[in-house]
Amino acid sequence: TEYRPDPFCDFAAVDSSHQHNCCWAWRSLGLVKGDNGLCSGYAWVVDDINQANDWADFWWTLNTSPENTIALKGERATIQGWRHGNAMDVHFALPAVGRYPKPHTLALTQDMAVSSSHKYGDVDAAVKRFIRPSDMLHGPVFRRPRLIAKISGYNGRIMALMIPRGKGMAAPVVERISSLDNSFALQVTFPRVRDTLVYAYEHHLLEADDVKGVGTWCVVRRDRRTGRVLRAAMGDGTSLSVAGRPVRYQA
Repeated sequence: TEYRPDPFCDFAAVDSSHQHNCCWAWRSLGLVKGDNGLCSGYAWVVDDINQANDWADFWWTLNTSPENTIALKGERATIQGWRHGNAMDVHFALPAVGRYPKPHTLALTQDMAVSSSHKYGDVDAAVKRFIRPSDMLHGPVFRRPRLIAKISGYNGRIMALMIPRGKGMAAPVVERISSLDNSFALQVTFPRVRDTLVYAYEHHLLEADDVKGVGTWCVVRRDRRTGRVLRAAMGDGTSLSVAGRPVRYQA
């Protein structure tokens, strides 16, 4: 439904309501770019799902390469790459407690996903044809690890953050920070820069920390030492300020 390339944060949106058989199922995706060795790039995904105007279960899933491994750490998961040992951390945020009659819940688990196509026949026999699981990358991937975030709540409002990092590199610190109702705000802290990501559902009021704007989402990158704004991007934005000072942005 939407696609906007941007020097700092690409954005896309999709409507999969019909495929999910829901009142609505909308997804927004952002790709934040890395910055001259200061930090890695990363992706954020925001879902807005109303299954049937009632409490429901939502599964957020991520398939990965056949020989990758998944480690679960509370409400965070780390996927370890089999080829070079690089990793990707996956973080989740749910609506804050107290904003619905019953709070949302999150449980992370994993399994081995297989193809759902009847044309592949005996999956076990198909896997045995390969010398090692990673050889399936050159053809049908019959079996692969899958991360599953099982979310229960009155809606499927979920923010997920996927941050890759090189082997041996420390993971950036991801923190949920206070924001208005019907919005998410996360801070991603790298050694030299800090990003503030804010997403608003209906009201378009982006307020968290000292960031204030009007739009559907914004990402602000600052130098941790000086506090200077290095980059900024917004979706459908009309204004953006940091610490009371107007900020130039792409929209």
